[in-house]
Amino acid sequence: MSKKKDMGHPTNSKVILMAKKVLKRKVVSWWKRAKYFSVELPDGIFGGRPGENQHGITFIEELEHKFIVELDNKLLLVFTDLMSVTQQGDDLQFSDFGQLIFDRQEYGTMIPRVEVYNSGTVKFLS
Repeated sequence: MSKKKDMGHPTNSKVILMAKKVLKRKVVSWWKRAKYFSVELPDGIFGGRPGENQHGITFIEELEHKFIVELDNKLLLVFTDLMSVTQQGDDLQFSDFGQLIFDRQEYGTMIPRVEVYNSGTVKFLS
């Protein structure tokens, strides 16, 4: 009697993870064209006026519930349950997330700082 291997159906978390990998591809595809950009957080432009400070992606990873983007080896954006990444003109917008932790080290002093956002949007302005 032969045993059939039960392949089963992917769990909901696997389906979500497969769908979310699209988000990482969107960011990488946009970044290959944009290279450097300003960051607009839910409470305003980080580090000055738009275009004044330019950042680059140094690391990006997508996990089941986390989407992590590191900029300049110092700025870390950790989205929880990020559902939307859209391109608007030359810019990239992150929205519909459960939480965003913006973990950074000050330039020059390396003093750690953390901001937590529970709503809003984040934009990479090229």
